[in-house]
Amino acid sequence: MPITVAGEWRTLIEVVAVLSYLISGLPLIWIALQELGLVNKHLEQEAQLKVHAICVALFLVFGHVAMIAGMRDPGLLGYAGTVQHEHKAPDSTHPH
Repeated sequence: MPITVAGEWRTLIEVVAVLSYLISGLPLIWIALQELGLVNKHLEQEAQLKVHAICVALFLVFGHVAMIAGMRDPGLLGYAGTVQHEHKAPDSTHPH
């Protein structure tokens, strides 16, 4: 991942946001595999529905963690950022 190679993570908040976002996709993949009949074939219909419900719950939990962490300010954990000064052109409409 380019952000990891370049060391551009601002704080743990960003790491939590990205990892939980990636993890939230795993239950959806499991549901797809189950619907295709590649996993949980030995389970009865009711047990498969329970697995499906658990996977949806996990997706929602990890998705919300990702969303909340993604909205947090990295400054909460001490990130100061770099100060960038803008140089504005002189305003020609107002005399000095």
